[in-house]
Amino acid sequence: MGLAQDPKRIIINEATVELVGRLAKEVGMCREAVADFAFLYLQRTYRNPTNKQKNASFNHWKGICQCPQCKEAGEPVARADAVFHHLQRRIAEQHEPHNLLPYHRRHHDLAHRVRHSSLSKGSPGAT
Repeated sequence: MGLAQDPKRIIINEATVELVGRLAKEVGMCREAVADFAFLYLQRTYRNPTNKQKNASFNHWKGICQCPQCKEAGEPVARADAVFHHLQRRIAEQHEPHNLLPYHRRHHDLAHRVRHSSLSKGSPGAT
């Protein structure tokens, strides 16, 4: 069964459409604006790690880039330059240190097979 046909996903999609429509009427905005506000809130709240979570991850991994080459060589990454890679998504502890690994930006981009920094710029080719 494809992801689009997953019964749980269908239920969530239908409920989301209903919720966005209801909120749009309640606050007097178009559905697109409500969906955009909701997306940004959810992205900030659930999908992306906080600085506190990033710092905990950085400390847990002792500032070593966790891409295979750097990890083996013990190569550090500066906290200011680190980007954080999720081993898994859609899990309850996705922002815990064991699942959130510091990477050099170039290595993170390579892991996702995207152009330089395009993940943070919303590249449709991001995996």
